[in-house]
Amino acid sequence: MGLAHKVARTIVHVRALRSAVLDSGRISFQRVGHAGLAEVGAFRIRHYRDSASAYLLDQLDANGLDDLDASSFVYVARSGGQIVATLRAVPAPFELDHYVPRERLQAAVGGDLDRYVEVSRMLADPRLAKRGIGSATVGFGGIDLLMNTKYRGYFAYVRLVGDRPETRFPGASTVLKFQIPARGSHEYAVMAGTIGIDALWRGIGRIRTISGRRTLAPQEHS
Repeated sequence: MGLAHKVARTIVHVRALRSAVLDSGRISFQRVGHAGLAEVGAFRIRHYRDSASAYLLDQLDANGLDDLDASSFVYVARSGGQIVATLRAVPAPFELDHYVPRERLQAAVGGDLDRYVEVSRMLADPRLAKRGIGSATVGFGGIDLLMNTKYRGYFAYVRLVGDRPETRFPGASTVLKFQIPARGSHEYAVMAGTIGIDALWRGIGRIRTISGRRTLAPQEHS
């Protein structure tokens, strides 16, 4: 299949998927604006408080937000109208700037950082986490960024457990490691990848699975 044909069919499936997901009454995905940040902050406070990431509350204000939220792309998944997962994609300046010099990150990524976003604040309701709601939200965010913005690369920093990243991103690779002394002696890994056509296909697959819409599976044709 030629690239142009694949792109065209992908766009058709994404449009159909967007309609199906929003109308399904099960799980819906959206990018929220400034007015929706208060709900996102309340979700963070509620779920960080009872998780291993409770220490992150120290980086948030009383409303569960920080100074990067207003300039970020913030995504949520909803079930029954309530947020069940969220994440954000941050254009420069990045949260990682506090821990790694920009020049080091630039050298490690090897691309134009003005075309990259930093994925952070990934959080899912524990009742749905094992069903892939987090991955589906990442997929939806990738689709939105690819179709509606200039950003074509992403990175995220995650804690290392042994010699492996705590969280893996499909298609991403570890590009550098560093420490945050205030959080302990363990290391963090920066994982970077490209937002491309493959991200659209993976996003469709994850969203289709979590929303129960099997009929939207892309069909390959010779």
